[in-house]
Amino acid sequence: MKELLKKPLVALLGWEAKQMLNKHSPIVIAITGSVGKTTTKDILYAGLVGITDVRAAKKSFNSEIGVPLAIMDLSNPGLHPIRWIKTLILGVKQVIFDKDFPELLVLEVGAGAPGDIEGIAQWICPDISVFTALAKTPVHIEFFDSKEQLYAEKKSLAEYTKEEGLVLYNGDDEILESVLKDISHRKERFVIDGEVTFNKEGTQLKNGEYEVVLSEVLGSQMMYPVTALIKIYKELGIEITDGLQSLSDNYVPTPGRARIIQGIDNTLLIDDAYNASPVAVKKALEVFEQFEAEGRKIFVFGDMMELGEHAEQAHVDVALQSTYVHELITVGKLSLDTYTRAIQLGIAAMHFETSVEAGEYLAKNHERGDSILFKSSRHSIKMEQAIVQMALPEEREKLVQEYL
Repeated sequence: MKELLKKPLVALLGWEAKQMLNKHSPIVIAITGSVGKTTTKDILYAGLVGITDVRAAKKSFNSEIGVPLAIMDLSNPGLHPIRWIKTLILGVKQVIFDKDFPELLVLEVGAGAPGDIEGIAQWICPDISVFTALAKTPVHIEFFDSKEQLYAEKKSLAEYTKEEGLVLYNGDDEILESVLKDISHRKERFVIDGEVTFNKEGTQLKNGEYEVVLSEVLGSQMMYPVTALIKIYKELGIEITDGLQSLSDNYVPTPGRARIIQGIDNTLLIDDAYNASPVAVKKALEVFEQFEAEGRKIFVFGDMMELGEHAEQAHVDVALQSTYVHELITVGKLSLDTYTRAIQLGIAAMHFETSVEAGEYLAKNHERGDSILFKSSRHSIKMEQAIVQMALPEEREKLVQEYL
């Protein structure tokens, strides 16, 4: 029944969104990739909102339903049929009556199954497409025959970019170089050009041209969206100084994405538990290893989902990457493989079935000044139920609220 209702819903929403694009002709920036799509969307929006009329979804709206909702700035009614009817009526009213529309849209486009991105890309036809890093073991692969098929699906966003448009891609990603090599559009690489430093206050990028500080987030990977933003400034004729001032004034760290949270007993919590993939976990652990902590380093790791046949090896690999931590805490069925391998490697480790149990353990067994990194797939593990037990009460609002 749900699938029967979904098809007309997608068709109606898509029709409404297409009409709005045809009517107003905004500049469309569309983002895809394996990691960092939502963070990139949020950083691009913050860096543009102070200097141009721009719209981006407040949440990760990147599906055949989410993208039209983002375009029309409508909320997702979930499983409420009456609310959906009201939402569709609001969309029709926009098509007929609305004269005001943003000059620029920043959209996120994801792939859960074959045809997802192509189905969206062929009607949004972005002016600028942005590719974040791909992954050798990608998430969402379980519904694809191979990772090459998934890469081809991502590539379709570039193929449907306007002929005079621009394709931006992470220049440090060898997979992207190969996937996009035969794209005939103008292409530009974005790389981290400068020195990145980070501490308990946030992350800083310095080079001879500009200086950027992202407060309350931890990780050099957070600067890839900033370097993409610089390229977009140049493409749109925006002064870099003005743009970066907008970023500084308007950027608010995204809950669950490398966000620094102050914890009880002077602990420092790094909440990177909105989602997890092998490449994202590896990068988070590399940053955590470089971070100068005041006390112990503890890694709380939960299951990575949608990895198909790659799941077991991917979870074992996490243990191999965690040998420097003082303690590894795993949560969920799949991460039991991580725990087992960690014990074999001599890593101090504990395993729990739920994040609530992990949080209870941390609350009783932490030490003053500990730094604790949290990483997992959100819907399966609900890691915020552990983090909230360690966070100061006034920091609670910085967490993903869905399962609290």
